[in-house]
Amino acid sequence: MTIFTDFEYATKEEVEAKLWEAHISINTRYRKLVEAYRKGDQKKHVVERRKLEKRYADFIKTSQFFYKGYIQRLASHFTGMDGLRRIAHRLSLEVLSVDERHKVIPEVEHMIEMSCHATLLRLGDLSRYRNNLRTKDRSWEPAMGYYALANDLYPDSGSSHNQMAVIALAEVNHLHAVYHIYRALAVKEPHPLAKSNLELEFKKILSAWKKDHAQPKTDSLGTLISWFCRLHAKFYEGVEFSTREELENEVLSRIARLLKEQTFGDTLEKFVLINVAAEAYAAERITGK
Repeated sequence: MTIFTDFEYATKEEVEAKLWEAHISINTRYRKLVEAYRKGDQKKHVVERRKLEKRYADFIKTSQFFYKGYIQRLASHFTGMDGLRRIAHRLSLEVLSVDERHKVIPEVEHMIEMSCHATLLRLGDLSRYRNNLRTKDRSWEPAMGYYALANDLYPDSGSSHNQMAVIALAEVNHLHAVYHIYRALAVKEPHPLAKSNLELEFKKILSAWKKDHAQPKTDSLGTLISWFCRLHAKFYEGVEFSTREELENEVLSRIARLLKEQTFGDTLEKFVLINVAAEAYAAERITGK
């Protein structure tokens, strides 16, 4: 395999990226065909649709098998890379090898780690495609698991959180979307699409608020989350607004009241991290100007 023969050359020539582009091209073709069948009369072409969906699912499974095998070979081929072996262990991959392990220089070690990081993201994407194909027993957990592993391996990149945000956006979960997009921005290597994704999400939040404001949610935590997301959407606009004090007081009073009534640690943690990331990103925007 070209990559293992000369890892530096393969990285320079973007061999992995070109291989993934081929996977994406085939996946896109399958997805369009499946969508065309599902948009039509569901009672017609049932057999053809099921055959196509099975072939698509088999393609995804084969791709997942290939990329898991690639991580397994990375972990078994190179020595002295604890992070790589930890990832293989988390994926329950055997890393014993009859061949001699290769020791590489630190620069190449970084290339190998980045290769593993990219592969975990691709496994997450493949799991996401597979879940989109399902009509029952749907779960984002496998995809989120791969993205989380990628983030554990290389937290300086915003790619993992950006992909998690894609899932949150698909679920129309505004809090999780804002959280993951801000996490994709407030890192050493922000994702290139995170800024535009955040702006689009805030526009959706403000638009939804105008429609639903007359009918507030009865769920206390749900209402708090709505107010919190709207407050951040308004802050992001970077201009003073007349309802600022009202919004801030509403959010703070609801937090104080809910702390006495129930436990919402996971949500509160996201609030804190969104605040920290938003402040860091706001400082960058000011510095950039």
